[in-house]
Amino acid sequence: MDAAHHLVLLAGALGLLSIFVGLFSARFGTPLLLVFLAIGILFGKEGPVGLVFNDFQAAYLIGSVALALILFEGGLKTKRSMLKIALWPALALATAGVAITAGIVCAMFALLPPPPSPYSPWVVALLIGAILAPTDAAAVAMLLRRARLALPERVTAALEVESGLNDPMSVFLTVLLTQQILAPGSFSVEHAGMLFAEEMGGGALLGVSGGYILRLVLRRLDADAALYPVVALLGSLLLFGATQSVGASGFIAVYLAGGTCQRL
Repeated sequence: MDAAHHLVLLAGALGLLSIFVGLFSARFGTPLLLVFLAIGILFGKEGPVGLVFNDFQAAYLIGSVALALILFEGGLKTKRSMLKIALWPALALATAGVAITAGIVCAMFALLPPPPSPYSPWVVALLIGAILAPTDAAAVAMLLRRARLALPERVTAALEVESGLNDPMSVFLTVLLTQQILAPGSFSVEHAGMLFAEEMGGGALLGVSGGYILRLVLRRLDADAALYPVVALLGSLLLFGATQSVGASGFIAVYLAGGTCQRL
């Protein structure tokens, strides 16, 4: 019990510290994401504070829930006009673009002396590339708004929509490469195609359907105004968990659900 309380205390303290330091650094034009990374380095295992956190299950749960909420919020903020003018370029960047970026990172890592490992250095390098390839939706949107660059509307829309759609592709590549590492020789074009269809196609279908259902529920809900954000939050988590449970991408589902139910 004490460990759980300490974890909640630490999470709250680090979260508030990150926000306040980020607000202060904004006066100097420092990107908020860079501030978060710096705080993570300072408090991490290799930093001066030296906090050690080795609970994989807790890290996966916290990270998945946080990313799902970030993507749902990103979908809510994505205007439908952006989707109309930039959906196909954004999809190309979020799929083929992520794969190409992962390949470039893989090539750079493969040039380095390989560490002693029983696994293929190329597969490990590509796995690292897949993990590093996607961008953060909240960070991209915030940077575009703060920078106030005179970019064409379609370019801005493509960047914002792509940042919300590229995480599922990264997860797909990570799962595929992890399976290859754990079971060498298991990769095949048919298997990759089936997994892609299940992850992306299933996630998109459930996301749009779940978004319309959530939108209908919120429209017909007769409750205090303060309850609506709670219902939307819990509905997005329900959709994420259900989509992941059937083998589809919950990340693309919550993003599309946010875009579907944004106008009540």
